[in-house]
Amino acid sequence: MDKNLNFAILVDGENAHPKKYDEVLNEVSSKGSIAIKWVYANWTLPNHKGWKEIMLETGSAPKQQFHIAKDAADHALIMDAIELICTNDRINAFCIVSSDGGFAGLAHRIREKGLHVMAIGRSNTPVHFRNACHDFIYVENLAQDNSEESFNDGYEDSALDELLLKAFGQLCGDESSVYLGDLGAISLF
Repeated sequence: MDKNLNFAILVDGENAHPKKYDEVLNEVSSKGSIAIKWVYANWTLPNHKGWKEIMLETGSAPKQQFHIAKDAADHALIMDAIELICTNDRINAFCIVSSDGGFAGLAHRIREKGLHVMAIGRSNTPVHFRNACHDFIYVENLAQDNSEESFNDGYEDSALDELLLKAFGQLCGDESSVYLGDLGAISLF
């Protein structure tokens, strides 16, 4: 651990999965100390409810951003990062938790300011974002169970799969396929 690195962890809660968050925090704390833990999402949406307990357990702060525009939570994360760069002399390292290649510009800006930048995301994260960071850690390497559910865009796979299979079963009859529009129109509740 580099005692000189003082991290701000900025999490794209709409892109990262809460089940991996403890492992993310362990990885970052092995590289330095953690001063800020902020998680960005539209917390009014039910598919982000899995974050509540983990944020309470880890002392992380939720950053609410309504979906009033495309990528609104991402933009809020970027603006807060720029503000921290310009106003907080204690922070000399950032960890961006996301697989979204749109954060490459932020990573470049952090490096240009002479600060350390690392990111944690899936192995399919765009190369331009991975290369913009000093360190890029694959979330799949953080745990022994390299499961697909590690970062799944905030959705519970099993519940979604179950819902889709139920809708498909109601529509398909003797057919082996259904129209996607019909699948979305069926009432399952």
